[in-house]
Amino acid sequence: MNFPPLKIRTFACALIISITLTFSSLSADIVLDSSTFFRTESSGGGFVVATSQITLTNAEIPDITFEANFSPIDAGIEIIVNGNSLFSTGDDLSNFGPQVFQPTPVQPDNIDFSFSPNDNDLPRLSVEFDSAGSSFSGAPFVNSTETVEYIPLFDVADFNKLLQPGKNTIEIVNLNSFQGATLGGDYTVKLVAAVPEPSATSLCLVTGLFWIKRRRRK
Repeated sequence: MNFPPLKIRTFACALIISITLTFSSLSADIVLDSSTFFRTESSGGGFVVATSQITLTNAEIPDITFEANFSPIDAGIEIIVNGNSLFSTGDDLSNFGPQVFQPTPVQPDNIDFSFSPNDNDLPRLSVEFDSAGSSFSGAPFVNSTETVEYIPLFDVADFNKLLQPGKNTIEIVNLNSFQGATLGGDYTVKLVAAVPEPSATSLCLVTGLFWIKRRRRK
């Protein structure tokens, strides 16, 4: 049995090791916690709708993302992180600007007054928080891919600065001061991991092996 020369075998082993080490570090976003929620209370007063508990290291905190989608919505919303308010709309979700939300151009079957609890088909509210900041958006316009952008008329804290090493608790609260209320939706807490590309060394080794194999065939 004929074996390849020692140099080629050594080169091939080095190539395999290099590629293995390079691609073993590849990873996707890690979901730390996610859930759906739906709760209705028949009397006035706020109530906790969902609670998420995660444990973090100091190094992980800058790469944590919190996302939540709300629908239906009645009354107001507050998100509390480790006992501190991330944001609070107050008891009325019309605290998004402008007060009377008129999309331009105005389209039928869409928003006439933002989050009116008298409407059966409330628009979805999506919120996202990470180290880059916060965003509030709604469902796409009817027959369009354009999404509704909600402008908060309330203070929004820095989400990542509210996190701490060790145990973290995130609470989603329905705020209500009159009669009953309903709040439903889902949330996801993720660790956003960087995905490096193959190293230049690995690419050079792959190219070198290709030319060696091509040379041996001649």
